[in-house]
Amino acid sequence: MMIIEGIIDAVISVILSLFPESSTVSFDFSALGSVVDFFRMVAYLLPMGTVSFVVTVIVALQVYRVAVSFFKTLWGVLPLL
Repeated sequence: MMIIEGIIDAVISVILSLFPESSTVSFDFSALGSVVDFFRMVAYLLPMGTVSFVVTVIVALQVYRVAVSFFKTLWGVLPLL
C-alpha cells in the first residue's frame, strides 16, 4: 500500500510541477454527507433482517459460482498435467 501511495504522490508532484500557478489542489467531499444520509435513511426504512438474508444469499451464490468456475477450470487443465 505504501508503494502505491509513493507512486501516486510522485505522479501528483510531476503534474503539479507542470502547472505551478495552480499548485494548491483541494478536494471537496461535502456531497459525501448527503450520500451517507441517504443510506442511513434507506437502512432505517428497510427491514434489516430481510436485507441481510438477501445479501447473504447473493454472496453465497457468487461464492458458489466462483467455486464451480474454479473446479471446471481445474478439470479442464487437469489433462494437461
